[in-house]
Amino acid sequence: NTGEIGKALSDDHDVNIQGNWTAINDDLYIPEGRIVKVNGNVNLAGYDVYGEGVLWVTGNVTVNANNIRALTHVGGDLILAGNSSIEALVQVDGNVKETGDTTTHTLTVEDDLHVNKDIKVGTLTVNGHAEAETCNTPTVNVNSKNTLIVYGDMVATTALNLTNGRLEVGGSLNAPTALTMVKSALVMDNTALTVGTLGVDVDSTIEA
Repeated sequence: NTGEIGKALSDDHDVNIQGNWTAINDDLYIPEGRIVKVNGNVNLAGYDVYGEGVLWVTGNVTVNANNIRALTHVGGDLILAGNSSIEALVQVDGNVKETGDTTTHTLTVEDDLHVNKDIKVGTLTVNGHAEAETCNTPTVNVNSKNTLIVYGDMVATTALNLTNGRLEVGGSLNAPTALTMVKSALVMDNTALTVGTLGVDVDSTIEA
């Protein structure tokens, strides 16, 4: 359980778990210089993981109304079962998605999120830095000049809001309902831009 892992870490031992692991009864603190490696899937079950150490997971990580506040590597998918936030550097080799392929939850990126494949959640709010191959999220809010980067195509069917933010898109951008920009920058590698209502203030720029 989480307490036994914490005791091993406090005794200056790394922890290697063979198989799936679910957090029980408490948050997981990983001290500096220590690694918790899970050779399977992880369900944080509403508890936070935090500290200066590393959580290394070969499979999927499920988060449910909790925060990732430690350096984390996800070998599979990061799965949202509730509104959650990224408050450390998190690398996801697969997709960021919700359980059951729904789009009802909010993922807030306060620090740094790198996704090798797609981001598909209800709402993505970027207050730090995020990048992904593609993004198919109904509502996207970019509130950081540290940039949301989408290397391929991006679709935001409900709303795309940039406030003091920067968005870079390598493929096509489709915001069929609304694109709103306030003191922000949109940079595109091509001119494949489709929008419904366009609201751009005088302090914003669109480069294509």
